[in-house]
Amino acid sequence: ILSRSNIIDRIWSLQDPPTEETVKSHIKGLRQKLRGAGAPEDFVETVHGVGYRLRQSK
Repeated sequence: ILSRSNIIDRIWSLQDPPTEETVKSHIKGLRQKLRGAGAPEDFVETVHGVGYRLRQSK
């Protein structure tokens, strides 16, 4: 499970880090692209109050 702040720390430079809302927006776009490529609806799962995780295919 990756929290939004963990995603920020791993992806963006420390000079100009985005807000957690930016991460939320990018996750939304990622989900749309994955669905367009045939991934299941819940491939990127939100773990409320914690962050995000990838679900394994069934």
